[in-house]
Amino acid sequence: MRQVLVSILLTVLVVTGCGGGDDNCDFEFSSFLNGQDERSQTSEWDCVTEEDHIFSFAAFEDGTGFSTDVGVFTYQQTGCRRAAFQSEFGSGDIVDIQGSRASGVLTFTQISDDLGDVSAFCVLDTNPEDTI
Repeated sequence: MRQVLVSILLTVLVVTGCGGGDDNCDFEFSSFLNGQDERSQTSEWDCVTEEDHIFSFAAFEDGTGFSTDVGVFTYQQTGCRRAAFQSEFGSGDIVDIQGSRASGVLTFTQISDDLGDVSAFCVLDTNPEDTI
């Protein structure tokens, strides 16, 4: 299973490219969000890190979200493929966001002194009431 996930991740990275610059942003930040707010949630992301840690999260257009790891969080977009987040357990940055609801795949890296630095590979779950 892990080999399949790594294979898919590499394919996504090759197809989508790096796209980290803010000057000519080729990424629609809202393309991976899971609804306007928690009440209108349409999906969530089921993720695995390189250490095989599994978690789910949803982020909403109103700047809030929920993660099975950190509970409720708030975020603010800080660049083309970047956001800063805050939860009761800590804060940090999410960088190198790649993917969308349309593709069903999302990757990102979390950088946090409080929660650690990890990269995640996620797949879209359109039945969020089943898990969160």
